[in-house]
Amino acid sequence: MPELTIAPRGEPIGYTLGGHDNDTYLLVKSEVCEGCGLISPEKRRDAISSDVRVKKRRMDVSATYDGFTIVSTKFKGWVESHYPDGVAFQPLLSDPTFYVLSVSREIAFDSARRKTRFLNFCPVCKQYEEVIGATPGYVKATPEPFSGLYRTDIAFGSGNSKHYLVIIDPKCYLECKQEHFAGAVFHPVYKS
Repeated sequence: MPELTIAPRGEPIGYTLGGHDNDTYLLVKSEVCEGCGLISPEKRRDAISSDVRVKKRRMDVSATYDGFTIVSTKFKGWVESHYPDGVAFQPLLSDPTFYVLSVSREIAFDSARRKTRFLNFCPVCKQYEEVIGATPGYVKATPEPFSGLYRTDIAFGSGNSKHYLVIIDPKCYLECKQEHFAGAVFHPVYKS
């Protein structure tokens, strides 16, 4: 199948914040859907293993193979002092200098403009097995004021590794770059 080409329009309105893989899984067996075997998004946080230690320890921002964003104490402290709205940090029980980043403020992703594909819908749990096509990101609108960390209203990825994109405003992006957070990866986001 040919690769989809989506041309960005204009200047970015923000950036995704993510990290390189840290060679770690967080999920353990949990209650899954009888129809497809997926964990519901509401139960993912409850399915985190209590004995996980991050293997690649030098990164301030990283990602697990199963879609969680992990941050260091340094990153957590910076966010709490600069952009605390709508952000929560769940410590890893066996590795308390690392945290699972959760963002509650939501921004609407434009899946039509991005040509995101939704595959294998499960009628039992109402989830798609795969949601493909996150970057470049397109959002329908930005909140006013647009400041700090947000998450998309759509989780991307496959199976139980689906995750929301974390989107930050341009000022937050520039400040993150100045802080030199190890492992942080940014991609531009555009308004549709």
